[in-house]
Amino acid sequence: MKKVLMLILIMMMLAGVKEVVWAKEVRVSNFSEFNAAISSREEQTIIVADHIKSEGTCNVGAGGKTVIGGGFNLDGNENDAFRLRGGKTLKITGKLTMENFGYLINCAESSVSFDDSEIKISNNVIPSYGTMFFSAKSSLNINNSKMELSNNNMSERGGVLACCLKTTVTINASTLTFLSNQASTGGAIYCEEVSLNIDGSNLTFLNNKTLQYGGALYCSNSSISFSSSNITFSSNTSSIGNGGALYCSNSSISFSSSNIIFSNNVASHGDGGAVACSSGQIIFKDGKAVEFTGNKARNGGALYCSNSSISFSSSNIIFSNNVASHGDGGAMSLLKSTLTINGASLIFSNNTSSMGNGGAVACSSGQIIFKDSKVVEFTGNKAQNGGALCIQCGRIVKLTNVRFRDNIATEKGGGIYIGREGKLTITTNENKISEFVGNKANGQSNGIYMYGAGTITFNGAGRVNMKDAIMATGCNINIEDSCEFYLSGVEISRIGDLKIGDSSTFNLEANTRMAIYGDLTIESNGVFNTGFGMEEAISILGSYIQSGTWTIGIEKREINNYLYVTEDVILGIGSTLNIDMSETGADNELRAYRLINYEKDCIGKFGRVVFSSTSKNPNYELIYGSNSIVLTVKVSTGTEKDSEVSAGREKDSEVSAGREKDSEVSVGTNFAGIKGLNANQKEVARTLDVLSVKEQGEKLAEIGLINNMSEEGKKTVLGELSGYFISNVIKGGGE
Repeated sequence: MKKVLMLILIMMMLAGVKEVVWAKEVRVSNFSEFNAAISSREEQTIIVADHIKSEGTCNVGAGGKTVIGGGFNLDGNENDAFRLRGGKTLKITGKLTMENFGYLINCAESSVSFDDSEIKISNNVIPSYGTMFFSAKSSLNINNSKMELSNNNMSERGGVLACCLKTTVTINASTLTFLSNQASTGGAIYCEEVSLNIDGSNLTFLNNKTLQYGGALYCSNSSISFSSSNITFSSNTSSIGNGGALYCSNSSISFSSSNIIFSNNVASHGDGGAVACSSGQIIFKDGKAVEFTGNKARNGGALYCSNSSISFSSSNIIFSNNVASHGDGGAMSLLKSTLTINGASLIFSNNTSSMGNGGAVACSSGQIIFKDSKVVEFTGNKAQNGGALCIQCGRIVKLTNVRFRDNIATEKGGGIYIGREGKLTITTNENKISEFVGNKANGQSNGIYMYGAGTITFNGAGRVNMKDAIMATGCNINIEDSCEFYLSGVEISRIGDLKIGDSSTFNLEANTRMAIYGDLTIESNGVFNTGFGMEEAISILGSYIQSGTWTIGIEKREINNYLYVTEDVILGIGSTLNIDMSETGADNELRAYRLINYEKDCIGKFGRVVFSSTSKNPNYELIYGSNSIVLTVKVSTGTEKDSEVSAGREKDSEVSAGREKDSEVSVGTNFAGIKGLNANQKEVARTLDVLSVKEQGEKLAEIGLINNMSEEGKKTVLGELSGYFISNVIKGGGE
């Protein structure tokens, strides 16, 4: 052994080491011994062998100091414990309880670590910063330790830990519980100009309180990272400030590959029941589960962001039962901020904005962008405007693969409310479905409400099921990029322009109406499918412009005015009229259908007419009049050769199966277009209109004269003709 020691000494001398200092192991059982060891200028390993009551502050001396606890207590007796200045180091390991101190650790330009330790720190009270206070480029390292930090009360900042001035804090492979701590700001932790890194750890913040900001955690001008950890913030409270659990100002907070729970946190008179962020950035990425449940605040029941950004990527996120008590955003409120969802699954359920807007999310002068979302659902949320989502002040909102179900607004926008020139884009990926169903505003079906010259765009190769009404005063709707849009059993009313783009389809299903205050445009390869629609189901106060395909269904009953257009009808060369004849009447029965009624001009003709879904051979005539386009059809059973047109093959307008006809005066009366008719009058009006189409030739002048009358004049003629019709036609057996 002596030879080995001598060899080591020789090697160190050759390396230029002039002095060897051996760590000294000291067992202490009272404060005097403890203080002498901790303040010495030598490297010391101090073994606490008994309960010790402090009699004053211990200034940590030069040389590394290691304190080993053996399950005993350090009783602060209301004194400060460890004071480190100018490059000192302190390591605490083993099992130790430290309580009743002022400052437990007061550290500047020095380093403290807890390694392989089981520590309880409780009941410490000081009138200033943190039970453990670190400043001036200090460092705190907690490794493979278990710590319970409870009932510490600071009058100013950081109930347990206060760090500032470029301090670094690292927590690795440890379990920390912050319980019932209090401070004016940052109930458990206060960070200013700090780097805080948590990796592979379990942290629980429970029942911590602050008067102002950050019930559990406050950070300013700092960077905080949670990685591969389990983090729980529960029942934390801020009384008059923001951030019931966490407050972030000019800082970046990242949650990576972690399970995160924010539950039942409250900002009693502030914003952000769980999290409030001002001019900062919060990132949730690669998470297993992120839950915001039962949080409450004035604005942003769970989360409030101002001039900030928040993003969720590759995570499963749930916001449920959060409440904004006096403002906007039951789950989330964004003011001049951006929310980004990328490749995540996101559910907002049963969140409430009691007296404001946006039951789930309220965004004012901000942006919401969903990218490649797996599932995004808004279910059972409630607010005054925007039962699920409220967007204000001309911002951009991009949603992907979304479902809005059973959300309620007491005023407007059961699913979504957008105002002040907003831009909403809903993208549905291939083989995916976006859906609006069961959403209500003021007791009525309403999926989307929008006003103020905004734009709603539905795109992507998936399917959109719109089973709720859309009210979009003056706003434009675009169907683009191969989108399949289905409007079912509800109304679209007061929209600006409706554009059906290339390779996209707009399907108007049964019992559905539309009121368009601008133009309806069907672009090349676009399809407008009105099916077996209602009479005058579509009113267009602008022009009807068609370059693509219009598909209509012909029923056994005659229908007038599939489209009512107050401006021009413009039919491009590539326009196609596709006629579904699956529900026509008996063979050899002549039927007439007024397809379009317009008040100005018809420019161009249908480039192609296709009959589909019938085994009968149609003999048709398209008549282009001065104010309407009328289709007359007579069907008969035909051979396979005769029914080629029925099969949907392209044909010219002059083939034997049908022809087009121009009329300089009129194609028939339009009594059915008179407003205010009762049920009997409407039946007579429709019959007279059909008869007038069949009685062309010498009757054209009379028909034209009637059509040029005022509506009051037409009503008079209808009354006279009705009397003749009832007494002569009906009583005469229809002859």
